[in-house]
Order: sequence, then C-alpha cells, then structure tokens
Amino acid sequence: MLQVERLTKRYGASLASTTCRSACARGRSSACWGPTDSGKSTIVKILTGLIDQTTGHVRLDGHIGAVVHRAHAES
Repeated sequence: MLQVERLTKRYGASLASTTCRSACARGRSSACWGPTDSGKSTIVKILTGLIDQTTGHVRLDGHIGAVVHRAHAES
C-alpha cells in the first residue's frame, strides 16, 4: 500500500504542493488532478524519488521514506 501523509514541498517561500492524506492499495490505480500549477507534477516527483519533500511522509508497504521505483511497481 502506498500512503501519503501531510506531504508538502516548498521552494524558498513558495509552497509548491500540499496534501492531507491519501492511500492506494497494491494493484489499484489512483488519480491526481487539479488546476494548472496546483502541484500534481511535484507530488509525482516526490513519489518517484526525483525530489525530496519538505514535510510529511511517504510509506510504501509500511516503510517510511520509500519511493515508488519501476521494479517495485511491477512486482
């Protein structure tokens, strides 16, 4: 299960994205939508490990700080 808790990303004084809480079970799909510049790409970059979050936690199968890598997603 992928869980996101209180995830935020800041670039200096600018808040790029924020989420309260979200979860997606293994084998299931989830969607992320919103207006332009609402932080959708930022959340995906955090989940894939391209950038670090400012606050909050990402858990994959209960492991804090885990990121979703292709090999993990295909297993």
